[in-house]
Amino acid sequence: MGDGARLSIKNMKAFGRVELYWPNLEATVDSVLPPGEWDVADADVPLYSHVNLKFQKISVSESANGIIGCTSRVRLDSHGQPILWAYDKDGAGVLDGPVSAYEVPDLLDTSFPLYSEEWVRSVNA
Repeated sequence: MGDGARLSIKNMKAFGRVELYWPNLEATVDSVLPPGEWDVADADVPLYSHVNLKFQKISVSESANGIIGCTSRVRLDSHGQPILWAYDKDGAGVLDGPVSAYEVPDLLDTSFPLYSEEWVRSVNA
């Protein structure tokens, strides 16, 4: 894993946790089933199981895009308070775009079509 890197895997009571430690990144990834209050049908539970990604420390460039770039910026609600949790099962309030903008064909895919450099230029124009 490299100098100064550490990985920890934990099986918690209600979720699985991976803790990542690198010189420029410290993060926790929790694998979670949808909360009961989302009222997701049993058949749809796999579709709405999710990961909670928390950065304790991250160093990214201003041009970072994709999930880390778009979600590493804190959003504020109408009262100026940081939005720490999504308002619904589709990430409202936290995500910059629709869930489909974050979907990729596999875990190692690097393309985020709606968050390409071209898309970023059009939003900033």
